[in-house]
Amino acid sequence: MASNVRISQTVAEIAAGASANARLSQIVAEVVADIPNVANVRVAQIVAEVVADYEAIPNQLVGTFRDIGGQPLANGYLDISLSASEAWVNGQIQLGRTTERIFLDGNGSIAGTVLLYPNDAISPPGSQYTLQVFTADGRRSWKQPHLFVMQGRPTPFDIGSGLTY
Repeated sequence: MASNVRISQTVAEIAAGASANARLSQIVAEVVADIPNVANVRVAQIVAEVVADYEAIPNQLVGTFRDIGGQPLANGYLDISLSASEAWVNGQIQLGRTTERIFLDGNGSIAGTVLLYPNDAISPPGSQYTLQVFTADGRRSWKQPHLFVMQGRPTPFDIGSGLTY
């Protein structure tokens, strides 16, 4: 019976959107190691299939940016880079130490659709993003770059909220 409870917990964690591939692999290993009889083998196979189908899903970034005087950064831009020199998502190299330029519209809001993978879906663990904000004429709007970590799937992710100048 203990294994049935653990299997139920595992399925619940997956359904709740556990987002780290390493954690999902650990859960499957625990479930498989905890199966005392053949009746639960099929349940373990189903859990393994769910985990195998799991893929990290990028989050959509939204946000409005203002300068230190409170004015919208009309037609400015953001530069975002990942701290890791190489990063793996869904078993494939996806990102490196490159900078993504994101343009802002006339209201200082992110223009178009911008997607980034959450940090807990990136291997190796411990990565963070660096954000720099610029005016339309290319001057740095904020004194220092900001570091941020995106966990899970809070889509859309409002990158403009909670950041100070």
